[in-house]
Amino acid sequence: MLAAAQRPTLYVGAGLRRHGLTELVVRLAERLRLAVATDVLGIAAIPEGHPQFAGVYMGALGDPAVREMLDGSDCVIGIGVVRTDLGTGFWTERINPKSRILIDPDGVRVRFYRYDGLAIRQVVEALVDRLPASDRWIPRFSGSSVPQLQPVDGESSGASSGSGIGPDATLLRVADILAALKRFDPARYSFTADVGDSWFIAL
Repeated sequence: MLAAAQRPTLYVGAGLRRHGLTELVVRLAERLRLAVATDVLGIAAIPEGHPQFAGVYMGALGDPAVREMLDGSDCVIGIGVVRTDLGTGFWTERINPKSRILIDPDGVRVRFYRYDGLAIRQVVEALVDRLPASDRWIPRFSGSSVPQLQPVDGESSGASSGSGIGPDATLLRVADILAALKRFDPARYSFTADVGDSWFIAL
């Protein structure tokens, strides 16, 4: 399937952290020259500053470019993905079942077939050891494809005169905070968010 694929992708989840597979999967992505997306629970399962990291897949709720990449792929290798309502964009995932290879903690699903009793680490190690290195072009992403956010009124936030505190200061908006956070290097900084609106905004 991988050899015949024109648009193969790697889709990873929380299973990478749970089974200590991050380093192996990064090696696999680099060896096979695959674009990598995570599910919601797998955020930061691989370094988000890695040039092959495309973003987070959330079905219809996520980045349209990442959605098109996975939904339009002819070979999606999923490793440690935990399918949930939110992670699939409330079941708006459109990854073609005929294009899926899903490597779970205790088995592998290839298209409509399931092979039980295969440990996730052994499967990933075998892929790294046995699959030949690819000569396809290396996908590269420079941060998120989400457009840069601008303050609602088109003006920079902060003080209109002086301290930024008091009735003559402009409002600090969520878009301003996100624009500032996006300037931090994700390879050097991690962010956490509480549940609810802040979590959705952080995604």
